[in-house]
Amino acid sequence: MTGWLNINELEGINWLDKDTTRLYLVYNEKKIGVKFKRPRVKIKVMGAELTPHYRISVKVPVTIQENLKEISQTEIKHIVAAQVQKQIKRTFQKGLDLHTDVLNLSEKAYRFDRYHWTIQELNELTSDSIDSIKVKVTLVNTSAYK
Repeated sequence: MTGWLNINELEGINWLDKDTTRLYLVYNEKKIGVKFKRPRVKIKVMGAELTPHYRISVKVPVTIQENLKEISQTEIKHIVAAQVQKQIKRTFQKGLDLHTDVLNLSEKAYRFDRYHWTIQELNELTSDSIDSIKVKVTLVNTSAYK
């Protein structure tokens, strides 16, 4: 083991965990609070390169818990999508700093086509290994605006 990450640096793992049932996000700048119920993720492995590349898509059902400044639902969707992307990228980058596949992406590539890459190529993650992170936010409920 080459180091450790604290709980704040590991926030991005929650979006890729199939067992996640509820998550909460509080965005203090805009005074909003949202609850996520069962986010779903798909990781697509792109196999044309010397090393695998990944496209991550996350579907996030959202319930607005708090909206003190009465921000539009469209803006809330953009804020949530940006925060989810930021958390995933940050966790991935912190893992790269420790030379670790924190998001377990190489396992997807190994299952995708284990004979296409060597183990060394699978473990060669760079900041360019993730081609894109797409977040689709769906408003399920707006339980309490204030």
